Amino acid sequence: MFWSSLNDLEDCDDEPLASGCERTLGEELNDYDPIINGSDDELPGANKFPPDQWQDFLDAELEALQGKVADPFPCDQPKDAANLTQLKNIRAGERARWYPFKNQMELIGSLIMGHTRLMISCSLYTKIRAILVICNVYLPSWGTIQAARARIRKLLDTCIKYLFSPFNTPTYALSAKTIIGQDLANPLISSHLDYFPELCNRGQVYKFSQSQKWLKLLLPAHRPQMCEMNKKHFFIFEPVQLRYKAVVIPVFLFMYNSQLTSRVIEINCSNMFEDGNGVKIIIPKHINFDDPILTSVDVTSFHRDYSEISLADGRRLIDACNHRVIQTNGCAEDDQVLCVPNPWRLKANGKVIRHVPITLYANDTSRNEFNCHFLLTSNVASVLELSEQIVDEINDMALEGFTAYDSHIAEPALVHSVVLCFLADSPMHAEVTNTPNPGQSNHPCRMCTLRFGPAALFSTEKFESYNEVSRQASIHSNRQSPGKDLAVTFDNYSSLKFLLSGGVMFDPHTGSTTPSSSEVQHAFVNNPILQRAMGYNCTVTEEVVCYPLDVNIKLPKEDIVPAPNRLSFPGQNASVAQVAQIKLSKHDLLRKGVFLAFKHESCNLVGQIVSIWVKKLPAKKDYYLKLQGYELGGVDQHYQMRSLVRTANYTLVHTKHVIGTINVQHNCHKYNCPVKFSRQARVEREETSTHLPQVKHAEDDNFLINSASLSNSEIHRLVAALPDPVTTPADWRDSVIGGYGIWAKIPAEISDIESEEETVG
Repeated sequence: MFWSSLNDLEDCDDEPLASGCERTLGEELNDYDPIINGSDDELPGANKFPPDQWQDFLDAELEALQGKVADPFPCDQPKDAANLTQLKNIRAGERARWYPFKNQMELIGSLIMGHTRLMISCSLYTKIRAILVICNVYLPSWGTIQAARARIRKLLDTCIKYLFSPFNTPTYALSAKTIIGQDLANPLISSHLDYFPELCNRGQVYKFSQSQKWLKLLLPAHRPQMCEMNKKHFFIFEPVQLRYKAVVIPVFLFMYNSQLTSRVIEINCSNMFEDGNGVKIIIPKHINFDDPILTSVDVTSFHRDYSEISLADGRRLIDACNHRVIQTNGCAEDDQVLCVPNPWRLKANGKVIRHVPITLYANDTSRNEFNCHFLLTSNVASVLELSEQIVDEINDMALEGFTAYDSHIAEPALVHSVVLCFLADSPMHAEVTNTPNPGQSNHPCRMCTLRFGPAALFSTEKFESYNEVSRQASIHSNRQSPGKDLAVTFDNYSSLKFLLSGGVMFDPHTGSTTPSSSEVQHAFVNNPILQRAMGYNCTVTEEVVCYPLDVNIKLPKEDIVPAPNRLSFPGQNASVAQVAQIKLSKHDLLRKGVFLAFKHESCNLVGQIVSIWVKKLPAKKDYYLKLQGYELGGVDQHYQMRSLVRTANYTLVHTKHVIGTINVQHNCHKYNCPVKFSRQARVEREETSTHLPQVKHAEDDNFLINSASLSNSEIHRLVAALPDPVTTPADWRDSVIGGYGIWAKIPAEISDIESEEETVG
């Protein structure tokens, strides 16, 4: 009887569902997904509130956001059409005040949730949200903030590009065009961008625009193409008439002494010839920046562009030369025809061209600054696999450009971008340049051994560098799609940064622009702590650091000494004081015991700092160094480095004579310095009775200039003046043969090591 009843149950038919309520499992699960169904998403028909209760529910939520006490059962509130209209107007006002966020709490919730390495977990956010209720602050739920971020990414037209690599590996990338376009549309960034290289004449190099490659080594098609002067656009390789009537062809555009300057070749009877009824303009091919045929001209002297220049007979120059300029190297077969106007003038179509070179770098950007951007990643794909996804877009930026809004000039511009270089000392640089073993470099990027993500996926150094971010970001996919989660996290950060700093949203179809609201901008602009948390430091661009700079560190009592007699200045309103440390430059810190090189007449001398002094006048400060002199000796045969010997001479040197700091080491080999267990071990910053090995120098008068130093290497080379033997062809041959013999053995060894690591993993 019992089993018969079970069979009866099995045969029973399910009660039919009401019409329109048939739903799949996927649809049911989507209802519980906070990303798909945030506070703004409609739930399926079976789960909707009745229309009369749904509006009341939203009204109660609005009251809660405004800090008012809401009825816990909004569906029981009385219907009042006047109050509902008023609340709708309030909601509209909130949207306008905090655009593109819906209200203040949505912005605050997004900031509390954080970004990249500062992102908090869902449980912690929920705890903070619950605590703030005590203060009558009602934050949106975690899912609502995630949905708001997705809505904002859609508004900014950013997207995560998904592509399989040639080896069938999924990769995720952001759009380089969108990233660069957001920087130009960001008023906090665009006003500080340099669109022309700078000639610094061996001055202090401190910014990217002083790159020699950008200035001199780019191909003509990849250089800055135009400049604007008196509302006219002047392009390179187009004839230009100057104010003093001379006609020139600009070849390079650059900044010099804060003035936009051009290297030009003058058109005269030596390079313009009669050619039938027209003329032929011939200029040299492959003109270098330093070629004596070029002269430097301030672009403020540019007067007429190619279409306004006329010959003596009244004909336009452009018509007479048939819109052509000939480049030649002396061989007619190799002549190259340059079309006038410049093809980039046609592409720009009246817009200003912004030249924005970029660099590519694979490194830890979890502490990225405002000018560093995430582009693409994969948990397993190699560097060259990753590059496949962005090659087409980068080529298009270099060959065709793209339109973006420039907030500095408040109009759309054509962006011309090229990859200037792959920054060195990274796994990406090693693979792109086919370096077999980047671990042998000066600053090797250590191979990561940690494991992260699905069991079958092992971290690589380029991905593990994002661990601090990815471990927090990869929670929505249960860490099964860390590459995508990382891309979404950086996209959220980029969008949030763009809106908070007043970025202008540009619609290329209608030409309309929409900035974020003033309330949103003030939340960032008037909050330096929030700025630093998001990687923006306004003092970097506003403060001008003048060196030497006092570090303002307290001078130890044991280092206090009387002032040198030469620092007495009778009759002057000056005071003299001893200081502990000063910065000679951004990377040169001077303190007691530091070795440095200084110039005396035509000689480079070496000294060790004994004390540092400052002479204070009402209008300026002068810094002096008391040095103990060292004499240069011969080249040590063991170290192959220049020796230094302490002398009994002391001198006082003004910091303006200092060349820079140098790295020295004791000549332990010559004096057989022993290794003794004399250094006390420190555990938790406390000295213990355990002793560690330490080199005990037998004397302290003989040193060596460390010519292998990576810091101030040029100064080390000049001061050490090591002999430079001539390398013969036979030496090169022996070197190549020896090197090949060594490298030929390495692949087998590397494969053995890799197999051992995989076995351990």
